[in-house]
Amino acid sequence: MLVPKNGFWLFFSILFFTLTFVLTLKPAKLMTYVGKYLTPLFLILMGILILFAFMNPMGDLNHTAQPAYQSHTFFTGFLQGYNTMDALGAQLMAFIVIDAIKELGITDSKQIAKELTKSSVIFIILMSVIYILLALMGGLSLGQLAPASNGGIALAQIATHYFGKLGNVLLAAIIIVACLKTAIGLITAFGETMNNLFPKVSYRTFVIIACIAPALFANIGLTNIISYSVPVLMFMFPLALVLIIVALLTPLVGDHNILYQTTTLFVLIPAIMDGLNNLPQFLANETITRIIESYHALIPFSSIGLGWVIPAVVGYIIGMILLKLNPTKAKLNALLFI
Repeated sequence: MLVPKNGFWLFFSILFFTLTFVLTLKPAKLMTYVGKYLTPLFLILMGILILFAFMNPMGDLNHTAQPAYQSHTFFTGFLQGYNTMDALGAQLMAFIVIDAIKELGITDSKQIAKELTKSSVIFIILMSVIYILLALMGGLSLGQLAPASNGGIALAQIATHYFGKLGNVLLAAIIIVACLKTAIGLITAFGETMNNLFPKVSYRTFVIIACIAPALFANIGLTNIISYSVPVLMFMFPLALVLIIVALLTPLVGDHNILYQTTTLFVLIPAIMDGLNNLPQFLANETITRIIESYHALIPFSSIGLGWVIPAVVGYIIGMILLKLNPTKAKLNALLFI
């Protein structure tokens, strides 16, 4: 478990988020910080580790997968992907990317959408390549290393194997750069979004809050962070995914609030159940957990963590029916329905 043993880690966390705070004070510079410097540096450093791993592999890929991946490979990987928070982060980062595009002098909405699509495609391709290479690197390491409790430990072991003590320096540089660019983007997006929702509170105040909280939480250790965040992610991701899916269907059916409202409503209950069902053991009440599990089991696909899919489809269909019955009062009908 990556739990700090002395005050150094707290000092480092404070130093890291102080730097993050300074860099987020000027959102207009985000593209320069992240796009021109941090992202290329991250790709170079990560590329060095991946290159050594494939030039001198520890073993082969003929290893037995963990039980969850043996029976439900795709769905287990899909749910584990929640931990990357890419879908949640993308919704926040979209505003930042749009602002960056506007700063390049592009103001036409169609052209902005075109440039946003281009950047999204590039992002998807690069992230897919990185994740695939990391997965292969982890698989190859099983020739000499035992499965680790989290990816951070696995990367540390791999880096140490190839570079010795220097590997810790390389991995530290990779993680610092990767986390810094992510922290800058997310905290900037959070600050701007909250400032738009609550204009009486300054952007700077929200950024300060968003820097102090993770500076403290970072010191509980990666394994604990993952354990505590899983219930929250299991609750939030179904809601985030249905918003994305409904938005993607907009060109076919139009942009209507009713579709977002009914779909989200129906997904809310299974999302809450998923969150409660994944509480850490010390927070879970045995009686309540047993009741939730009994109702949760009645929802199709809940056993593989996708109990929200059928309710989402039902909610979307009901939204379409209400829209067809009375397009001008669809929003009112949805509110009454809720």
